[in-house]
Amino acid sequence: DLHSFPTRRSSDLVGGGVIACAAGLMLTLGVYSVLLDDHIVPQDAINWQGHKAPLPIAGLWLITAVIFLGGAYAILLCHTRDKRKVTESSIKEAIDEIPMGLGYFRQNGVSMLINRRMAEISEIMCGKVLMTFEELSDMLEGRSDWKETEDVYRLPDGSACRYVEDELVTAAGERFRVAYFYDVTKLVRRKKELDAQNEELRIMSVQNRRLRENVGQLAKEEELLFFADQIGRASCRERV
Repeated sequence: DLHSFPTRRSSDLVGGGVIACAAGLMLTLGVYSVLLDDHIVPQDAINWQGHKAPLPIAGLWLITAVIFLGGAYAILLCHTRDKRKVTESSIKEAIDEIPMGLGYFRQNGVSMLINRRMAEISEIMCGKVLMTFEELSDMLEGRSDWKETEDVYRLPDGSACRYVEDELVTAAGERFRVAYFYDVTKLVRRKKELDAQNEELRIMSVQNRRLRENVGQLAKEEELLFFADQIGRASCRERV
């Protein structure tokens, strides 16, 4: 189940790092304001009259730099770690980028995951996004007039989709029904072009066969005429 994956986004982690960094800087500024009068040695001071434990301003600047760099490193580390995590949103985004319609359904028929292309096809075919496997079956039965072949449907936008059903079994033994809509528009168009070319070749073949038959018939007729002419000439010579 995709809902079992952690869903914490990188923005949440980065936001926490920014808050921690800002809190550290505010704390440092607070320390500055408290210690400014009695503990921080002015840079232009010659004989500083303060407490016996002066704090050089360079040291405080160093502490500030350490806090700032530590906060920046924490933000970068959180962002890098989050990129390596497989989250529900990242899986959904990756599946939405697949150019084919894809839907996962539980054994009871309830949809677990529908990608963007499947949602678009279902809205075109039945006017709503599928929620159950039964709705998918009813949708296909209700659009039998869109069928070009047994498993290819022609959509109103001119695209052709091939429908395929499959079953997915997880490592834990859980079974899911999977429905696919492959875009086969180019394949169907190419098939029609090939069918048209094959029909043209068939017609040319028939014409060539008839032409050969006619040529053979003419050759036989010429041969008969030749023999008839030879017989006629021989008859004339005998009479003479």
